[in-house]
Amino acid sequence: MARRWSSHDRLTAATATTSSQSSTRAPITSARRPARDPSLDALRGLAVLGMLLVNLPGDAQVTFPLLAHAPWHGLTLADLVFPAFLVAVGLAVARAGRPAIDAVLRRTLGLLVIGIALGVALNPSLAFDELRWPGVLQRIGIVYLVCALVARASVGPLMPLGLAACLLVAHTLLILMIAAPGEALPSLAPGEGVSGWLDRQLLPGRLHRQTYDPEGFLSTFPAIASGLLGVSAGRGAETLARQTAMAISCIALGLAMSVVLPLNKTLWTASFALVTTGIALLVWLSLIAGSRGAFFRGLLDLLASIGQTALTIYVMHMLLIAVMIRTWNGETTWDRLFALFAVLSPAPAINSLAFAISLTLGCAAIALLLLRRNVRLRL
Repeated sequence: MARRWSSHDRLTAATATTSSQSSTRAPITSARRPARDPSLDALRGLAVLGMLLVNLPGDAQVTFPLLAHAPWHGLTLADLVFPAFLVAVGLAVARAGRPAIDAVLRRTLGLLVIGIALGVALNPSLAFDELRWPGVLQRIGIVYLVCALVARASVGPLMPLGLAACLLVAHTLLILMIAAPGEALPSLAPGEGVSGWLDRQLLPGRLHRQTYDPEGFLSTFPAIASGLLGVSAGRGAETLARQTAMAISCIALGLAMSVVLPLNKTLWTASFALVTTGIALLVWLSLIAGSRGAFFRGLLDLLASIGQTALTIYVMHMLLIAVMIRTWNGETTWDRLFALFAVLSPAPAINSLAFAISLTLGCAAIALLLLRRNVRLRL
């Protein structure tokens, strides 16, 4: 049964980071899992619910703009979901101390294998050239691996912060100053520039887009920086005020950079990484603050429970998509189901949202029922 979020848990969540960081000694390597942080679980819960709402519209052509990814440059609510997961990875690693290497490798491998298997479910083929090797879980696994290795090799916030800064600076210089072979100038256009060229040269199998992949090779490095900023935030700030200042600083710096380096999720530009990291940290801090009041207690308990089973929900919704995109008698199951919602109102966007909400709540309800029986995917 899901563990209740007590007032003691809330106090622990707000103070555990401070008390553990006051020591100057390196944490002891341990395979034991640290006590769960309800606010961090709630952040994961919000992120996975947001991902389902974005991925399960009734009709992607009429969905509300905020729930659709920006066509290229720009930032929408949908674009905040994936970075929130990566920041949560960094915060969790910071909370775990110095994780055991066997546990790190096991979790990384598990995420990679599940991610590739889901790709096969979406596009059934075992032909090497037809497999899509990058993906959401694969990127989370890589970010987790690097964050955990950095956590093992360092104490305090400076090393992860410095490495994140180096990755963001190097990525920015590469995409702004180096032209891809065969191109006269550097380019940030879809599939062009050094980022698209490296995807075509280095990524095996099938690209998600014809000339590039949203979880491509070069963009993985600033995505790692997002996770490392989470590690730094989890280790370094001793009070909510300092953590809030760090979050606001990330947003301000990212917005300032966006004048010359657009916010772009696919490229995972430094401006995008900083702004989305700052927003994710502010959401996390808001959940910590909200946990201290009785008014939000029930909602935060629910989000924390959903966050504990985030991997289960994610896998469930991907398998659901794999089933719904199959064509039967010339029509997909997705279209057949959405036809039941298309008559709800004269506004197609509202009908599409109602469809997404229904499937999201259904996946969450099933996962919570399984969680009450202690059944969930856990790496």
